[in-house]
Amino acid sequence: MIYTFNEAWREYYEVLEPEKRKALLEKLSKSVPDDGANRFRKKLFEQRHTDPKKADHMIDLFLWQCVYLPGLYRKRNFFLFNARQEMQRALKDIFLDGSVRMNAAEKSALYWELRNAAARYFATCSGSRYGNKFLGMKHATMEEKRERACEDAWIMSRGMALCSGLEKEMQIFIDAVRDEYDNYEVGGADKFDAYGAAHEAQARRSNRWDRQNKIGIKK
Repeated sequence: MIYTFNEAWREYYEVLEPEKRKALLEKLSKSVPDDGANRFRKKLFEQRHTDPKKADHMIDLFLWQCVYLPGLYRKRNFFLFNARQEMQRALKDIFLDGSVRMNAAEKSALYWELRNAAARYFATCSGSRYGNKFLGMKHATMEEKRERACEDAWIMSRGMALCSGLEKEMQIFIDAVRDEYDNYEVGGADKFDAYGAAHEAQARRSNRWDRQNKIGIKK
């Protein structure tokens, strides 16, 4: 699927600060002709950033999924059935559980919102704490951080889709993470695919849910 949007919205999808994006959302919703997704963009923003416990405090639920899912994938062999359940809950949080019917413009809006969340995640990948080892006592080199960013990009999206058996449901999220990783890293899409080629079979073997339900696993 091609995820198009009116160029007037480019800054909104490129800016990472929630407060600035909120101001842009309000401005553009009034000044740019509705493409069929204006109301949905507001719904996405509210779902992503509203703290139900503290109205004046902004959170980032979509960014949280980017942080949480790699850890869940790495625990998949220990909490196998919970992995699928947790992924289904995550998809509900980001409007991909099938409960929300979306037109083409709304699917594009969701894709770009997810890319924005992924961009916020990748912006942290060169930080001093990212990729550290031995309880944070050993700092990762820049090369190790780059390798870890590629690994995280693949496992939070394609890897989780394979081991949970939710490939179809996660497609927009997979596309968003892969494309934003390509924007973050030179040759990122090729590196993402190469990592997948080396680890896809292992991820599929983790999908015991499909085996138990006799759905079958693609080879």
